[in-house]
Amino acid sequence: MNARETILSPTLEINERIARRQAQGLPTTPLGFGEAGLPVLEEVAHQLSAGAGHADYGPVAGIAPLREAAAGYWNRRGVPTDPEMIIAGPGSKPLLYALLQAISAPIALPRPSWVSYAAQAALTGCPAHMIATRPGQGGVPDPEQLDAAAERAQATGAPLGAVILTLPDNPTGTLADPSTVSEVCDVAERRDLLVISDEIYRDLVHDPKAPFLSPRSASGTGPWSQPG
Repeated sequence: MNARETILSPTLEINERIARRQAQGLPTTPLGFGEAGLPVLEEVAHQLSAGAGHADYGPVAGIAPLREAAAGYWNRRGVPTDPEMIIAGPGSKPLLYALLQAISAPIALPRPSWVSYAAQAALTGCPAHMIATRPGQGGVPDPEQLDAAAERAQATGAPLGAVILTLPDNPTGTLADPSTVSEVCDVAERRDLLVISDEIYRDLVHDPKAPFLSPRSASGTGPWSQPG
């Protein structure tokens, strides 16, 4: 591995390897980036084309129809949301990074977790505390271990500022039980932690009977944010 490759994130590295294999004509199933390769919906393409000539700056939080549509998405999924609560951005990663910069405090992450989380925390100068998950419940730290980690961090003078959940999880593909989500939210409220819930894949849960609890809907939750 050369010096250039050592600075690549794991997703970029695997993507480059995939590109090299494909260029060699080798059979390859790309599972690095979340690019489905599906054609753009005709209506979406039409709207993008129609807006191509609009060169003026829009509202910082996003145009009203977009924020109303996003609020409607959450309302239809049982998460009451007002358009005024929505902030639009160019993807979940910039939004999450902005949140971490604003928090400016150590964060708790499930282990394993998506590669961007810890890297973005490092860029802010605040460490990420990796916390194991319960068996089969990736994406949500074990509540008891989160509580213990928060207590240790408090004792060092560098208290945790947030905990990131992923529902359903990437990379494990599992979905944490509602009871586990509720327990984590109880810990977050007691420890004064912001709950950041990445639910970008929530509509890819293939079992329609699988119970899905967003932290926003969990009783007794404190501050929360959903960049997904």
